[in-house]
Amino acid sequence: MYGSTGLTPKQDKILSFIEKECTRFGRPPSFRDIAEHCGTAIGTVQDHVKALIRKGFLEKDPSAARSLRPTHRAEALNVPILGSVPAGNPIEAIEDRQGALAVPNHWRGELFALKVKGESMIEAGILSGDYVIVKKQTTADHGQIVVAMIDGEATVKTLEKKSGRLRLLPANPEFTPIEIPRHAENLIQGVVVSVQRFLS
Repeated sequence: MYGSTGLTPKQDKILSFIEKECTRFGRPPSFRDIAEHCGTAIGTVQDHVKALIRKGFLEKDPSAARSLRPTHRAEALNVPILGSVPAGNPIEAIEDRQGALAVPNHWRGELFALKVKGESMIEAGILSGDYVIVKKQTTADHGQIVVAMIDGEATVKTLEKKSGRLRLLPANPEFTPIEIPRHAENLIQGVVVSVQRFLS
């Protein structure tokens, strides 16, 4: 069965994993890593990767090892950059459209991008100057990285749900968790689904 992008569910899962690993570590995963993540044989992964290359979702340098790279030149979705959000102490969010970022068009949901300022999420691999791609939603699960508004101020943190209370946790020991008031409404603005970093 094929989705609207012409990918099978397995191909979509493999492509999403490669995209995530490239974004997080700056290099693609090995075939073994992909096989373990997807619960399939290495040979099957290789066949799916060949199909993804043929369909234009991946490109590979045959002269180099582990050179897979996602490419979405014909399959891109432009996500608006709505401004910036602090990864530090909350400050008022800046809502000022600053262009757009291209992401795979098989990503679902209402998406927007924010530029990160601050260092409170560095141990989660989110650095100052990075762009977070956010899926707009008002709920999130324990452990998800969210963009949250508290009293009109925005921040990006990990959501903790524990013992009947909510906290926003930094990923840097120099910052302290933020306690969320029980009466807080419309707290969650979205869940971070990807991070993009530009080296220059």
